[in-house]
Amino acid sequence: MRRTASLARKAWDDPHTAVRVGKALLRGSWYIVRYSLFSRRIKISFPFKAYAPVTLKGPGTISIGKGCSVYWNVFDGLTVVTLAKEARVSIGKRCGLGGLTIRCSSSVTLGDNCLAANSLVQDGLMVNQKQAGYADRIPAPQPIVIGDNVWLCGQSGVVRGSRIGNDCVLSRGSMTLGFEIGEFQLVMGSPSGATMPIDRLLALKGNL
Repeated sequence: MRRTASLARKAWDDPHTAVRVGKALLRGSWYIVRYSLFSRRIKISFPFKAYAPVTLKGPGTISIGKGCSVYWNVFDGLTVVTLAKEARVSIGKRCGLGGLTIRCSSSVTLGDNCLAANSLVQDGLMVNQKQAGYADRIPAPQPIVIGDNVWLCGQSGVVRGSRIGNDCVLSRGSMTLGFEIGEFQLVMGSPSGATMPIDRLLALKGNL
């Protein structure tokens, strides 16, 4: 509530900010109406602010919680692609999404209050099995679960079967492949072989 009130005061004090937020809300409302009319499998909750383009497509189910915002980044806005009818993508409330791409064949869950820069989340190896000729050796997609208050930094990736606990940060360029990360961890490496408790990192900073 305090954050909302602060943003409202800022918008009131700065007409340019008010106009920008108003345009984002209008654009977000247009996306809500557009997808609700043409696809019963896609649900976007109001309010939804779209500062950048939003692309949602595929035969699966997509849901975006209320209070989410889509921002400009290296890659435009938000792209979610479902690759099967049984695919399920769920994005929680109040998430800030800038340049995020999600590719889902099974299940991808993103918690509340998450931040995502130009990052990738995909639950399988995106290979055309019919044309590959070795379909029996391609690992099946596995669900991805990302907790609340998680920050996906630029060029990070969460791939097939990964589970990220609440309050984690994936550092720039890091990638998780089938890893289970506990809560309140800084994730590093590609593929991620090292984590550090964030409270320990803050303690080290305090000793400098």
